[in-house]
Amino acid sequence: MLGDSDVHVPVVLLAHTDEWVSRSLEAVLAPGGYRVFRAGSVAELLKLVRRTPPDALIVDFSLRGVSGATLSQRLRGLPEVGVDVPIILTSASPIGRAERLAAFSAGAWEVCTHPVDCELLLQQLRQLLGARQVASTLRGDSLIDESTGFYSMRGLARRARELDALARRCSQLFACVALALEPEPHGISDDISSHIVARAGQHLAAVWRENGRSCDIIGRLNASEFAIIAASTDVNGARRIVDRLRTRIEEFPLRMAGDSYTVRVRAHYASVAESAGAPVDAMALLLQATQALHAH
Repeated sequence: MLGDSDVHVPVVLLAHTDEWVSRSLEAVLAPGGYRVFRAGSVAELLKLVRRTPPDALIVDFSLRGVSGATLSQRLRGLPEVGVDVPIILTSASPIGRAERLAAFSAGAWEVCTHPVDCELLLQQLRQLLGARQVASTLRGDSLIDESTGFYSMRGLARRARELDALARRCSQLFACVALALEPEPHGISDDISSHIVARAGQHLAAVWRENGRSCDIIGRLNASEFAIIAASTDVNGARRIVDRLRTRIEEFPLRMAGDSYTVRVRAHYASVAESAGAPVDAMALLLQATQALHAH
């Protein structure tokens, strides 16, 4: 039987210029079964999102002068929010049709004005979080990472098992690579770093479509780390594959807010030849390469 610690309590982040509005919404949400955290500015909200990843956000349509559309777009770019965390915008003044359309286009799921119908808000949250849970379950079962088109961890594991079986039957050589995308210069904010890594991952996907071999398997481990299982290849061959990717990635500058950034590619390798006669296991070799990546 599950204990209380096994039950996830949905986290809602409130961000409003008017503290009275935040406290009023918290008074409604907390008894409804939500953990509520409040922020009074964009900077506070972004820090709160990174520290406490939300299940939903209720945000002032004009938080300290930042438009709902602009803030929604910025939030959607954060890995803690992504595309599936509900963003509800509220406003103390009427909102025109053009502003509403801009907000929805930027990723808001709902726009409402004060006074907020609290019973309706609770019903909307239950509906939105239910839809998010269904989407999350489907994504967890997916073999493909949505943003890059690479294999997900589930898909990578399945393809690795297939390769293991082939390698045992045919004594096929293969190598595993774990690689990380690291923005430069170092010391940039987490917010900018997340945006750059996301764009670099999409660029990596485009480069792979142009240059990757159809026999190789590539998957996404997390926001900034990827894995390659290179068929009929030793470590030197895998290194050449990464060198080609590195050249295309590192020579491609990324511009944001008038500044230019580069992304370095760091990689570590493991191969069947290094397994000293142990049974071939692609996921074990990949784990070996990943551990080496994290150790340096």
